Amino acid sequence: MKRFFLCLILHTATSCPTSLSDLTLDQKIGQLFMIAAVSNTDLNKAFMAQSPYTMNPNYVEAMIRNYHVGGVIFLGGGLIQEQIAMTKRFQQASDIPLLIGQDFEWGLSMRLQDALRFPHAMTLGALSEENDYLIYEMGEEIGKQCSALGVHINLAPVADVNNNPKNPIIHDRSFGEDPNLVARKATYFSQGLQSAGTLSCAKHFPGHGDTGTDSHLSLPLISHNKKRLDAVELLPFRSLIKKGVDAIMTAHLAVPALTEAKTVPTSLSKKVVTDLLRKKYKFNGLIVTDGLGMRGVTLHYAPGTLELLALLAGNDLLIAPVEIEQAIFHIKSALAAGTLSEDEIDSHVARILAAKKHISRPKQRYNFHNKRALALKKTLYRNAITLVKNENALLPLDSKKYDIRLTFIGDDKNEMLFREHFSQGNNGRESVHIIVVSGINKQAMIELQHEEKDNGHSKLQKTIEKIRGKKIVVLLGSPYALPAFVKADAIIVAYEEDIDAQQGAIDAIRGMLNPQGQLPVTASAEFHAGLGLSFS
Repeated sequence: MKRFFLCLILHTATSCPTSLSDLTLDQKIGQLFMIAAVSNTDLNKAFMAQSPYTMNPNYVEAMIRNYHVGGVIFLGGGLIQEQIAMTKRFQQASDIPLLIGQDFEWGLSMRLQDALRFPHAMTLGALSEENDYLIYEMGEEIGKQCSALGVHINLAPVADVNNNPKNPIIHDRSFGEDPNLVARKATYFSQGLQSAGTLSCAKHFPGHGDTGTDSHLSLPLISHNKKRLDAVELLPFRSLIKKGVDAIMTAHLAVPALTEAKTVPTSLSKKVVTDLLRKKYKFNGLIVTDGLGMRGVTLHYAPGTLELLALLAGNDLLIAPVEIEQAIFHIKSALAAGTLSEDEIDSHVARILAAKKHISRPKQRYNFHNKRALALKKTLYRNAITLVKNENALLPLDSKKYDIRLTFIGDDKNEMLFREHFSQGNNGRESVHIIVVSGINKQAMIELQHEEKDNGHSKLQKTIEKIRGKKIVVLLGSPYALPAFVKADAIIVAYEEDIDAQQGAIDAIRGMLNPQGQLPVTASAEFHAGLGLSFS
């Protein structure tokens, strides 16, 4: 992490503020905040109405001018060129270059409607270890796109270990349930981003994977002891620190084994942020909070007090405060009372200024859908295709031997591609049903897990079992749904509904692709993590 502080030592990078000593106290305090914004108010009317943040551009610009706010995080939806223009407007309003951040876990499409959509982390979790280098290439491409967009810090990768199928918020945002697998794949993503000059931020420390609660709505409780936390939740973060990750985001979680208090969020705990992350793990990079408008903290702490507590805990960058003025008031009051020192402020601001050495002008005329990126996306989806059942070597399918029937469960938008490749026949031969299941996302899985079951069978399972004859299931969704298909003869998991995922599944059925993927999570004893068959 030595490179992280080069700017402050040399003061020669043209995009970097001259030095900490050039800043007034008001400017220093302003640098601590990354304010929430949207790039397109028309696209985000509903989102802005229900959000705790004030995000209209005039307000954001006023906060930058009046309070020297040091960064902006774009939330909601948008379009590439509109965000570039909005970023330019905000940068021009600031006397110190702004640090622009965004959540791009699966690329710019996580926020921008006209951007290229790369696979989610769980899909990448299915890649065999020998193909993990592709995650580095994906991170590198996303990093280049961030630079072209004017985004300096990608709030990714997710380093949470998703070992709770009922997790309502992490789920397919995690690479899987094996902490070593998560560490390895998150590191490839992080290093790819950083190779392109974009800061990477691992989240959500100390680990949000084993919760049944969304911290956007309330404070999740993780009751594991320290030994278990060390072995599972914390392992990926320690690995990423050793590999030089630029930043780490602290989560709003109740983890009594670490905080020694059941109701204190980890993001506000000095024992977690300073004693564990900064001192014990010797992390010298930027520590950022999760959104400070999330109910995991706002249910228990008032605006202003909340930001001060996050700062006192050891966080450097306070993301998305609800009331900037209140936060500044409480920080200044703490300085006056002696509970917070200007030296402490300086240490936080020094790291923020050091991060800003990465700030550069967006590249002109970057092709966000370039051929290399499109080919990489296709390769990632194809290499993730996972065959988890193949009784009597039904696959690859001999279309001359069977009459094919097509059934679609979920979103019918997936019908076209499958109908193009499989002609339904009625020649008196034995029939085989290709059943394409879609729409099994995080929310659908929660509904499946909570619905009343008849004799242990879900509605989905009963629907599948009513179909007579040989059955090939193509799952364009969460692998946690696999127990519903236990009676199928062959099962292919493609993880997502993307066109390249669909084509990969089709090619596997036809024998034009030999599946290489492995399940990143356990759905049942039969469908366990690491399972992956092939035709050879």
